[in-house]
Amino acid sequence: MKNEEKRIIGVSFLILLAVIVWAVFVNINKKSKQDTLSTKIINSVSDENASSTNVTSTNVVASAVTVPMKNNDQGVPIVMYHSVDDNQSAILSSGLRITKENFASQMKYLKDNDFHTLTMDEINDFLINNKPIPQKSVALTFDDGYEDNYSNVYPILKSYGFKATVFVVVKSIGENSNFLTASQLNEMQQNGMDIESGTDENVKLADLTSDNQLASLKESKTKLEELLNKKVNYVSYPFGSYNSQTLEDVKNAGYALGLSRDGKWTYKTDGQFKLSRVFIGPTHTESDFENRINNKNY
Repeated sequence: MKNEEKRIIGVSFLILLAVIVWAVFVNINKKSKQDTLSTKIINSVSDENASSTNVTSTNVVASAVTVPMKNNDQGVPIVMYHSVDDNQSAILSSGLRITKENFASQMKYLKDNDFHTLTMDEINDFLINNKPIPQKSVALTFDDGYEDNYSNVYPILKSYGFKATVFVVVKSIGENSNFLTASQLNEMQQNGMDIESGTDENVKLADLTSDNQLASLKESKTKLEELLNKKVNYVSYPFGSYNSQTLEDVKNAGYALGLSRDGKWTYKTDGQFKLSRVFIGPTHTESDFENRINNKNY
């Protein structure tokens, strides 16, 4: 019995020793995993802190770059274009068409020199509500609604992220290949080019009776609003023609602003229904363009 007891005691000791060795091994592995996890967490926190520091540094730099602003006691150039194409067709032989190269060069100048392009809503807020705009601001407008505004102008403006306004003569929409179609107008409206009224027909408003002026202004507004499913608040006078009755009719037709082509920068003192614009045509050089958008007294 004594030998049997000794054998049992010996076996029990070996089992106990094996359990102790196993427990030590498990604890060592567990600690190793915890250390690895702790290292990952520390590294992750360090990375996040570094990223946060970089973002903060970037924000500090960005906030340090301020854009000079101006109020409506100063003027703003609203540039007036018509057609942009290299084909000098007879329909535009009156000096309204500039080349694609000239237009592209002018837009590149605006981009390279940090100009901000404005919508007519922004012009309205600036003039009427005195909402400040960047010191180097310009509004780009295109009269009549020529097809090349889609094929030649629109791609260049999109490439720079520029805003612009097209004043469409409503009865010319889709009239022939020289003018914009309804489909083109809708696409442009949805992609940064605002479509507004150029009245119903391309005739001088001042030559019409008051009733006919009001009818042209109202009908063009209604038709465009139905076509584009949006409010039309701005109108350009064909040939820059208007009279005192026009100013009353524009207001009664529900427009917020009316634009002529008096050849100077726009000021709130012009009056909201006879805003001036800066004409750019085929005879204007690059230097002329730069002078007109930088110098209020050009």
